[in-house]
Amino acid sequence: STSPIASLHSREIESASPLYAQERLIIQQLIRHGEKSICGGENNGQELSAAEYVAMDLEADNIVFSTPLFAQLLEDLLQHINDDGFASERYFISHPNPQISRLAVDLAEEKYQLSKYHSKTQTVVDESDRLSEIIPHLLIDYKMSLVEIELKKMLNQLRMPEVTNNPSKSLEVMTRYKQLLELKQQMAKILGDRVIGA
Repeated sequence: STSPIASLHSREIESASPLYAQERLIIQQLIRHGEKSICGGENNGQELSAAEYVAMDLEADNIVFSTPLFAQLLEDLLQHINDDGFASERYFISHPNPQISRLAVDLAEEKYQLSKYHSKTQTVVDESDRLSEIIPHLLIDYKMSLVEIELKKMLNQLRMPEVTNNPSKSLEVMTRYKQLLELKQQMAKILGDRVIGA
């Protein structure tokens, strides 16, 4: 049985800006914590690295990052994740690809600025202790955006004469639209149940 999101290919999406921001948040976690363990509920409680968890989750729905640099970074991370003493942040900051090392430095700096800000106002919970909560939340959020983009596409198709004048095509698009709407509601419920505290 294929996943309900399996036909969503982020590569085909023209307006990449909302996706870029969400992909960047996922990549940020992978640069900082890619090698750290995360307990995957879908994997019978088996521990995976954060990078493996993200890769498996996206692969299950046939999703590839729409930003080629991010897709390359995830692939690179998976090739090195089991190297002895591998540390994701250190590896990417000194990466031979200047685009990747610059991105890693930017994302690492954001982390330190943020933690300095938080430590003045409240006790800081180490982000790496919450990966099992943060990463699945970011992935669902990202998939929700993919579904919303696909829903808009379906609505546009329903306005096209070649669809409206063809009952079988019209029914096909309506059925797909309904499936996606149900999927969006399920995701919204999961996100609602997993609200991450500030």
